[in-house]
Amino acid sequence: NEQSSRSHSVLTLTIQQPGPRGLRRSRIHMVDLAGNERWDTFGPEMDRSHARELTAINRSLHVLGACVQALTQTLAISKRDGRPVPPHVPYRDSALTMVLRDSLAGN
Repeated sequence: NEQSSRSHSVLTLTIQQPGPRGLRRSRIHMVDLAGNERWDTFGPEMDRSHARELTAINRSLHVLGACVQALTQTLAISKRDGRPVPPHVPYRDSALTMVLRDSLAGN
């Protein structure tokens, strides 16, 4: 469909409320993710800009999945001191996950 938008959309609503212990701030993210695009549906006549667009969509969806996967892993135990070691979460690999970082982390 030539008219459709192949991108993610994020609407962030920030609410602030003064209280006895300072300013209370909440954010609500409403996200519309672009679908995972298949390369073979477009054929050989696909131009470079379209190819870059598909690559960016698929990469950001992949990074979002990697972040969710890392957040659901159990904590590893350090061999050095026995403390729990949180897994690396690749928020910085995508603009989408950087925007949603506080929501994904449960902050």
